[in-house]
Amino acid sequence: MEIGLLKRGVVQSLYDGIEKNLDRYVEGDFEDLLPDEHRRTIRGTNFELADLSNLNPEVGGEHDAENSFIAFTALKDLSPYQARDERVWAYFTHLPCLEYSRKRWLSKSRTKERTLQDIRSHFFARGGHRGFERNNAVACLWWWGFVASRYERASLEETLEAFLHQTDVRSSIIERPTTSRSAKVFSAIMDALMKRKFANPNPQFFARRGNKGIYREWLKEINRHGGIKLFDSRNENDLTALFEELAVSAERNAAAQ
Repeated sequence: MEIGLLKRGVVQSLYDGIEKNLDRYVEGDFEDLLPDEHRRTIRGTNFELADLSNLNPEVGGEHDAENSFIAFTALKDLSPYQARDERVWAYFTHLPCLEYSRKRWLSKSRTKERTLQDIRSHFFARGGHRGFERNNAVACLWWWGFVASRYERASLEETLEAFLHQTDVRSSIIERPTTSRSAKVFSAIMDALMKRKFANPNPQFFARRGNKGIYREWLKEINRHGGIKLFDSRNENDLTALFEELAVSAERNAAAQ
């Protein structure tokens, strides 16, 4: 089945009418409001709607890795360029993935204003990279999978498990251009994470301790040692060695405290 998207004017109309359509977001649907003439398809792309129905909406991030794997593999024909189009993700959050988006991000116990804020954030994709890679209920899953797919020394499932093991680790990596925009730098980052997740497990490395987890100090040191241009000028083996050295140093400093 070809991947769908909503017309640009339709997306803006939905955004402007969030409060008017609040009941639809909370417990209704948009089928009658978004007939076929409001939709388009991206030719040459396919997705498995049945697979997307397996997304787990349980709150808390524990299923982010499996959900990311489902979304990325189901929408494997989507290109990064197409994945920067809000019309694509508005289609999914308002139609095939409405139930998932609602259960994952909306709570009946929240105030009306908080619910409206969550709808703006998680059912649309605005605010630059963050709108796609962090906020939109379905887009973020695809983008996490895309970033993880560039690591070639493990399966996608294992990479996602390490990458998304802790939400703050993920955010700290993906929101830093130094660590997420370069496949070479990201792979060197993942080498250290995979080692501490699987080969020589160190749960303390991923733990948050008063906003001073070991991984935070490690990433700060990585940023201090250079930016994208500097890192890209080095080969991947050198980067892996450097990042591992910095990780070991951060672990030693934490143990000494």
